[in-house]
Amino acid sequence: MIMRKPRTFWRTDVARVPATERRLALYALQLLDGAPEVKRRLSDRDFLGALWQLLHPVMHPQMVATFLGQPDDLDEDEEVLLDDWDEESTQPIDDRQLRERLRSRFGAIPPVVLKRVAKADGGATLSSTVALLGEQLALDAPTLRVLDFLDQHILSDALRILLRECARGPARVNLPRLAALLGLAPERLRETLGRGAPLRTLGLARYEDDQSDLEDFVQPSDLLRGVLDAAPADGETLLEMLIEPAAEATWRVTDFPHLNRETAQLSEVLGEAARTAAVGVNALFHGAPGTGKTELARAIAADSGLRAYQVRSADADAGGLDREGRLSAYLLAQRLLARRRDALLIFDEVEDVFDRDDSLLALLRGGAVTGRQKGWMNRILEENRVPAIWIANRTDGMDPAFLRRFLLPVQNS
Repeated sequence: MIMRKPRTFWRTDVARVPATERRLALYALQLLDGAPEVKRRLSDRDFLGALWQLLHPVMHPQMVATFLGQPDDLDEDEEVLLDDWDEESTQPIDDRQLRERLRSRFGAIPPVVLKRVAKADGGATLSSTVALLGEQLALDAPTLRVLDFLDQHILSDALRILLRECARGPARVNLPRLAALLGLAPERLRETLGRGAPLRTLGLARYEDDQSDLEDFVQPSDLLRGVLDAAPADGETLLEMLIEPAAEATWRVTDFPHLNRETAQLSEVLGEAARTAAVGVNALFHGAPGTGKTELARAIAADSGLRAYQVRSADADAGGLDREGRLSAYLLAQRLLARRRDALLIFDEVEDVFDRDDSLLALLRGGAVTGRQKGWMNRILEENRVPAIWIANRTDGMDPAFLRRFLLPVQNS
């Protein structure tokens, strides 16, 4: 059988391209279409090479082979034939003349190519872990789109090179470029990356608002990397990555007679908060090590009829979660436990979570902090949906303004 030679450089059967390869091609096409200024980077060998790797799955193999061998003009509109193609067999980036012809091709991709790829892609979430995060944390579609991108940011060398080779710029330059790559309106992406949005408040993404390239502009946090690597199968498995059941209480509240009034109030308020889903209920235990703060927290949980959970201080490999990871785990656990009416979160050793110059310890000491830092800490304390006990090894004076953010501060001695 004689096969008719295809007359188009770009495949029309892109629905047959594997979903991940198609999504990466879509990122590249949308970036070129929505941020045409980046086409100036086509003269850069690394940028061109990254585009070649990302776009070759939506090029027709037979016509690419012809293109690499002959500079004939090709018609873009005819139906193509699918043929197997070994991407490693032809690499034009090492040939100067072929690079020039590729620059010409990539600088004038017909709009129909993007339309085909976008239609075949459909915008579905690729990562099952991202889908699980969306389900468990009630995340909206733009947030899931960014998380899917961050997953590919980790996995795809070619994508990272493409992002890296875009010229450096401030956030007002990078945000429209990333919005174009993701197929989002810039205003929508700005909301999704805002300080009060889940990606930032839950510690899933790092955002660079200073000079950077697109690779560094938005990055997955260490916690998100850990979750994506672990690929939890369900919500319970995800929760187990972040928190663990607190050890059973070995003391009772009556073993703290000097705190009779406080323990009675704590048991009542925390228990009622859990049962009624009251927002922003926090207790703070502070005092020297060895004064029984953690045991008191467990005893109050038992007295209140609540199930106590504590933020993990070490990951599954016993390597230890870093400061940022522990706080992010606490915030994620708050969302995951929000529907439960019998949960209490214990956040022990909170002084290990923050540097001496960071928000919490500065506030504890009555030190100067920015309005942004105060607002951030206030939101953490005002918006938690699960009652929490924060524990710190503090014995000296604490800032009264910060203490007022806790309904129930208790000093152990």
